[in-house]
Amino acid sequence: MKKTIFLLYGLIAFNAVSQTAENFTLTSTDGITYTLFEQLDSNKIVILDFFSVGCPTCQENTPYLDSLWQQYGYNGDSLWVWGIESYYADSQQIEDFRQQYGATFPCFSTKDDTTVLGLYDITYTPQYYITCPNHSAKKIYKEQIESYILSCKETLVSNHNFTRNPHFLYTVQGKTIIIHNYSTQALKIDIYNITGSKIKTAQLHPATTQRITVTSEGIYIAHFYTTTGQFNQSYKIIIP
Repeated sequence: MKKTIFLLYGLIAFNAVSQTAENFTLTSTDGITYTLFEQLDSNKIVILDFFSVGCPTCQENTPYLDSLWQQYGYNGDSLWVWGIESYYADSQQIEDFRQQYGATFPCFSTKDDTTVLGLYDITYTPQYYITCPNHSAKKIYKEQIESYILSCKETLVSNHNFTRNPHFLYTVQGKTIIIHNYSTQALKIDIYNITGSKIKTAQLHPATTQRITVTSEGIYIAHFYTTTGQFNQSYKIIIP
């Protein structure tokens, strides 16, 4: 039987981070609403600073985080630092904290919406996550933040010809391919091994996420398509 040959193009997922970011929307104490994936899809890096106003380590680390925001952020042009207060302080308490400890980056209260704390399993402060434009995320220590900023930037440079597909995104975590369907249509995925044999098939409903796990390392072809012909694309995926 003749095997299908696909034109291979796309992005090899960034493997320096260990999980997929969870999306959320919060309104800052300045009254501006931000959504994580909207910022990542604009090729911005977002550092999540889970803090509490009464935490001495948080107070001590805030000037350093603000220096990173000033050095790399350019007022959100390429990087955000988001301070997410995790012990239910109100907006005025957070504003007092910002003024006292020099936080000029956006800060958010979770007093009325704790969803993000569950998404990132926040049980103490401070905790830090860095999220990259390919929707990858990693929990890190303060001392690691700057090196991971540079890792995210290297990923952007190495993939400067890649245009994010408006319909879906995939990332790789170990031997698992994680696929997010952003479209309004069902998305079908066929996974082929290097010999052209189909080894996996899946279908994603609109606005859902699915994980496809392969059994071994190697090069695979992921074919994404809809029955309506809205899009039909293939990507090379490397499982290291």
